[in-house]
Amino acid sequence: MAVLLCVVAAGVVSLACAVRTRQQIPYWRDGVTLLTQILSVTHDNHVTHYYLGHLLAERGDYSGACTHYAESLRIKPRQADVHNDFGYALLRIGRPAEAIVQFQQAIALRPDFADTRNSLGSVLFEQGRVDEAIAQFREAVRLRPDLTTAKKNLEYALKVKAGRGRSSQ
Repeated sequence: MAVLLCVVAAGVVSLACAVRTRQQIPYWRDGVTLLTQILSVTHDNHVTHYYLGHLLAERGDYSGACTHYAESLRIKPRQADVHNDFGYALLRIGRPAEAIVQFQQAIALRPDFADTRNSLGSVLFEQGRVDEAIAQFREAVRLRPDLTTAKKNLEYALKVKAGRGRSSQ
């Protein structure tokens, strides 16, 4: 009798698990759907907002990414990686001044963030702030001598600066 009760109980539990699994399957369709579901059942989840922003950016939805990066930073402001990725997304939607602020925040939190210094230098360079860009490129190369893009950016910025010096004489 006890064995029969255990078998029946196990069957009921298995059936309940199967029903619940079937209800959850739509949430696992893709990462965005899953993370959106997590946000609907949690409160102030900065990690999920960050990852959802990252997934949206990968899909090219930079406006959506910005929304989630901003929310992640609202919940937990001192996240260098989030500031960096937020800056990149802001650049992609044509907001370079705001991107600069995010890159600067990332560097303030993590001064050895060479990739961010390179990104900041690129935006500054595009805005004609060549000396500031050179300083960021130099620091990026100092921090990570293997960062090829920073080396190339520094070389180019120095050439532009040298060319400007000649043309103003």
